[in-house]
Amino acid sequence: MRNTSAPLAPKLHCPVASQCGGCPRIALHRDEQRRQYESQVEQLLDDVGLHELCTQLTFHPAAAHAGYRNRIRLRISDDGKVGFFNAQKQASCAVLSESLRRSLEGLSTTLEALGAPLSNLAHLELRQEDLDRHASVFFTHRPGCRVTASDRQLLTAALVDTLVGFDDTPGPDQRYPLVHDLYARVPLGAFMQVNSLVNQALIECIVGQAQARHLTSVWDLYCGSGNFLLPLLAQGLKGTGVERDLVAIASLRRAADEQGLSGTFVASDALDWVQDQVHQGATPPDLLICDPPRAGLKEALVPAAQVGARFIALCSCNPRSLARDLAALKEHGYVCQSLTLFDMFEHTAQVEVLAWLEQGAPSTEEEVSDF
Repeated sequence: MRNTSAPLAPKLHCPVASQCGGCPRIALHRDEQRRQYESQVEQLLDDVGLHELCTQLTFHPAAAHAGYRNRIRLRISDDGKVGFFNAQKQASCAVLSESLRRSLEGLSTTLEALGAPLSNLAHLELRQEDLDRHASVFFTHRPGCRVTASDRQLLTAALVDTLVGFDDTPGPDQRYPLVHDLYARVPLGAFMQVNSLVNQALIECIVGQAQARHLTSVWDLYCGSGNFLLPLLAQGLKGTGVERDLVAIASLRRAADEQGLSGTFVASDALDWVQDQVHQGATPPDLLICDPPRAGLKEALVPAAQVGARFIALCSCNPRSLARDLAALKEHGYVCQSLTLFDMFEHTAQVEVLAWLEQGAPSTEEEVSDF
């Protein structure tokens, strides 16, 4: 049945919401936001013939509905000026974390004075301070353009106490907290969830499900910097992480070594690797985690199902592609046991969804809670 938790906090006031439009649901009471998220996912499930799953929906609200965003992308104009992609957005945006807002104010002032080195750059990603109190800036070049070595040094020197990276060279990584004193090392430019507190709840949900079912092994496809894998390794599971981003895999190995965790970390395209495992007849893990890009599993779905894992945890910020993948996995004999919506992108039309599936007939074991 649906989650019947207490009413959520009231709507959030943002001084620039009406001009910006980046948070289309910000003027709604949080209870209404929740209803709209649930209705959105229900419709997508119904579209692929999975209406029966609508009764399984639960909703995990955000802990704090202001100041949650830990990173933001900014555009760089032809004349080297830095600003929001949405020209109506301002630094007073209510969803930016205090750390990110401070970094943004300092960045704008510093880069405004430089000018010339920015003309070859298209945009940047700014992240809030990490566990070592370092904010970061990751620059992406315009097509066919490059920043000279001297200009890179100028940018790096100007951004004091800030880690600086560029898209054409491996850069440093940052330590960001996961759960239970664990951390991930996330390279500049690599993927990380935009809402740290809700991400922690998402991790705890997966770890809790694995613990409750006494699982001992996991393969994590699209593992990134180890957002799910590191906490599962810390719980004693034997695990393999697969990620095509070479820099992310290197940072994952480093974070595991620093924290005394043992696992297998593979730099490979998830589709290629999982096809090889099926072809070789590899022993399936208890749990297969799939957190693919927004487009979903696509060609990797069939080999992922053929692995034969007892459970699959499928996570996505795109409920449409997730619904499509759930319908396909059902055809391959997987039964969805639970669907949890996480308010990762508060006040927007986006929502993170975690589906927990079991191979074969519905479990006869006592029902396991999401938390």
